[in-house]
Amino acid sequence: MHRISSRHLVAKSATGLCILGALLGLPAQASFAGPAHDDPQIVLDTEPPYEGPGHSGSRILPDTEGRILETFDALGVALLGWIPVVDFPGGNTRASDIWGYVSPAGREYAIIGLENGTGFVEVTDPLYPTIVGFIPGQRSIWRDMKVYREYAYIVHDIPTDDQFAGDGLQVVDLSRIDEGTITLVRAVTDWGLLTSHNIALDTQGGFAYLSGSNLHGENISNGGIIIVDLSDPANPYFDPTTVWADHYAHDTVARTFTDGPYAGRRIAFASCASDGVAIIDVTEESGAITLSTLAYPNTSYCHHSWLSADARWLFVNDEGDERDDPDVPTTTTYLIDVGNLTNPVFVDAFTNGNTAIDHNPMGRDGFLYEANYRSGLRVYDIRDHEAIHEAAYFDTYPANDDANFNGAWGVYVELPSRRILVSDIERGLFVLELAIAGAPTDPLSSASRLRVGPNPSHSRAEVRFALPAPGEARLEIFDSSGRLVSDIDSRRYASGPHALPLDDFGVRLSPGVYFARLTGPGGTSTASFVRVR
Repeated sequence: MHRISSRHLVAKSATGLCILGALLGLPAQASFAGPAHDDPQIVLDTEPPYEGPGHSGSRILPDTEGRILETFDALGVALLGWIPVVDFPGGNTRASDIWGYVSPAGREYAIIGLENGTGFVEVTDPLYPTIVGFIPGQRSIWRDMKVYREYAYIVHDIPTDDQFAGDGLQVVDLSRIDEGTITLVRAVTDWGLLTSHNIALDTQGGFAYLSGSNLHGENISNGGIIIVDLSDPANPYFDPTTVWADHYAHDTVARTFTDGPYAGRRIAFASCASDGVAIIDVTEESGAITLSTLAYPNTSYCHHSWLSADARWLFVNDEGDERDDPDVPTTTTYLIDVGNLTNPVFVDAFTNGNTAIDHNPMGRDGFLYEANYRSGLRVYDIRDHEAIHEAAYFDTYPANDDANFNGAWGVYVELPSRRILVSDIERGLFVLELAIAGAPTDPLSSASRLRVGPNPSHSRAEVRFALPAPGEARLEIFDSSGRLVSDIDSRRYASGPHALPLDDFGVRLSPGVYFARLTGPGGTSTASFVRVR
């Protein structure tokens, strides 16, 4: 890993970055820092979608030349499944952001933004990702989504066809997704809400935060943050007083602090384009307070960030520096100490020496996963902040690593199975797995369906699992609709791997697809390894 030399770190003032304001008809406002992204360049970079086959049915590691499917450069990442963007309903030619969802039964899903709506994909069996639903939406380059309880909330930015139209905030009921039913409950357009560039969520506090809203029409929050109350998840509520309008906010991460000096406070960390990072106390919806701002060295277009689990470190991706700043020739991530919310401190910047634009980060278990456009998924080991280095990658854009707006858009890493979901603009949905020494694994959460063939009397169903500690474990088997078909009483097992032949328990399964849930030491896992032999 290359650290950025201090002579290349130039502090820049937080001036406005009105990239295409006049052309798009955006309102001129003193504190407005510019529209979402470098809009004209994104349009110029548009490429046809990949229209070949995806992948399913096997786990593929990089070959001796570091390639997967003779196409993708990779290191320490396995390909599990791939659904091209053109395979989704709705006639889509490009994808945008991505999120995940886990149903009450423990089944895992990817939610991917598409040109003409939002796709829902079951990834419980990562080798066989299956499209289960599609919610149409206004045609748009940008689509973002989050999940609270059993509802998905979807927004989009400036539509492609009509910049004065929009879906507002779409509310989607996921309570029956295991049955293949996904329902659009409503589109919230209160107070003239039409578009938002991004949506963030504080699941503990029960609030959503819309950023960069109505940039092209009736202004609600000066392009800042709209605070949405999710007390009734099916009926999100906000009004024009529940906003933060000090700066344009491109994206936000938010958290309710549970301990320390800020216990009980809801805090938002906004990425404010050329104004850098803003830290906001949003505990009182009608009285959001800016606690501090920071323009880190080489601030160009502060795009998005990830807050560490201990709320000490903020990892920031800047979308403009690699393209627009000669002092930043390579992919650069900025590390900020936010231990004191009123006095954030820039600590360091690190790079992998690549030339692509970094875009969306998300961390887990001491690793930072970044969707970095033309260089695809990049994984950094951040367990030692003094020695951050790139540990793995999967390049979804094979052609080159130029600083253009193509390739990997978003990444999601919070599924219990630790599968990695990546959305690629031209190539669709990738289901990946970190496969390096020292990477955390959770065999109890590794998902796989049980497929019973047409002659069940001649097949042997065996559940394979591993326990992190000795203790009792209970196995439940569900059919594909989520109905419980077998419940094996708890039994005590030693730690380590186990194989549980279902025949030994008198369990007989008809031909079809089944799903296993194991409850034992370490919690509940949907998805023990299951096989038929």
